[in-house]
Amino acid sequence: MDLGQLFSSNPTILSCYKWKDKNKTEVPSTYKEFANWSPVGKGFWGNDDCFYTPVVPTITIDNHNAEEKERTVDAFNFRYVKITIKGPTPKHE
Repeated sequence: MDLGQLFSSNPTILSCYKWKDKNKTEVPSTYKEFANWSPVGKGFWGNDDCFYTPVVPTITIDNHNAEEKERTVDAFNFRYVKITIKGPTPKHE
């Protein structure tokens, strides 16, 4: 799974892959964009097979990325999103 943003003004992009063969050839399995939140740290897989990552509302991402002396409490008010893959998804060509 790949989760990130190219620039802070871009939507968050989630891409999930599956491995096609022993050579680990990547075949994209699904792709989704989110505009309401931005990832701000390292995600992790939980024991429940779900992916968790800290996020802030997109409207506050510039505050989060500002130099430490310019940040407000909103920069640290992140939450975790839980991403669950429920089953087969359509392939994104």
